[in-house]
Amino acid sequence: MLKRTSSPRTPLEDELIQLLDSHVPSARDRQVVRRVLGWDGLGGCLLAQAGAELGISRERARQVYSRAIGQIQTSELSSTLGQVLTFVQRRRNRSAEDIEAELQLHRFTRHRFGMQALYDTARALGRTPAFALEEAGGKLFVVARVGMVGSILKAALRSSSRYGIQTVAEMCSAIPPDCRSANDLLLVRQVLATRGDLRWLDASKQWFWLASVPRNPVVRCIKKVLQYAGSVRLADIQQASQRLPRKRKKPISREALIGFCQQASFCRFENGLVELVGSLGPTPLLSGAEVKVCRILQRNGNEMKFGCLEAQCAVAGVKKSNLWRIVQYSPLIFRPAPRLYALVTSRPNRAGTLNVRTA
Repeated sequence: MLKRTSSPRTPLEDELIQLLDSHVPSARDRQVVRRVLGWDGLGGCLLAQAGAELGISRERARQVYSRAIGQIQTSELSSTLGQVLTFVQRRRNRSAEDIEAELQLHRFTRHRFGMQALYDTARALGRTPAFALEEAGGKLFVVARVGMVGSILKAALRSSSRYGIQTVAEMCSAIPPDCRSANDLLLVRQVLATRGDLRWLDASKQWFWLASVPRNPVVRCIKKVLQYAGSVRLADIQQASQRLPRKRKKPISREALIGFCQQASFCRFENGLVELVGSLGPTPLLSGAEVKVCRILQRNGNEMKFGCLEAQCAVAGVKKSNLWRIVQYSPLIFRPAPRLYALVTSRPNRAGTLNVRTA
């Protein structure tokens, strides 16, 4: 937890207002600047709003503001603004409200000095901040460069379609190397939280999925297994998830899979078993060739050597290329030993139902 600093420091608002009072004689002009740039502790506003509050037009407010800024731009600035900008730059890659709270905690500011107001103040006084502001889902972030927040969200969507379940650390790769900081994991979590479909899968918020993204491969994988078996061990789901065509560098953790099975509407996790809940609908998930291979394994005790399986599949009309694809990627089939293939079995033991996927 952050500790409040004990060193005496004049708050930024006070120094800015002193600068304004000493160089701008008109009280109305000073009020416009304080209101627009947030030096009054109200967070800043548009020129039109400041003008309406003072009973003048937006254009008149703009003229007043420009004149007042011109009167103070050439003045010697205190070091506090530079210290604040450096403080913010060092803590970038996180939400603006977090940094605003830290500035107040460390007594750089008297009130919650909004990041947009600070950015506008720096620009108005001829400073170029070494950070950028980016908004997503109504939340403002302080980042190294514009585009980072959008890149994280795009990476999460893309990864959801490719892998289904992701980690926060994997999303950090969307941040350019020259823009990274110690806050990257926090930034990714905060950016992801702007999506209403975000679902955390573990207590430490390392694994997540986006519930509204279609064609989730993990969803399809588990549905395939449950459509056939109805109820399986969690270990079978783990094994099935490792056979997805797009291989992950890091296998999905047990805790994340449990979280997913507890959140998905079509299944539940109880007593070490993943069970189908309700119906998966009229459209079968298995292809015709996949059904044939599984039925051959069923008739042979759910386990066969590859040579025998290949021979019987050829008789059944399954092409060799299809067979290789099925034994490599079907979540219903696993390899307990070299060149030996087995079919996942339901728990408790009951016959599975194989339906052909319609075109």
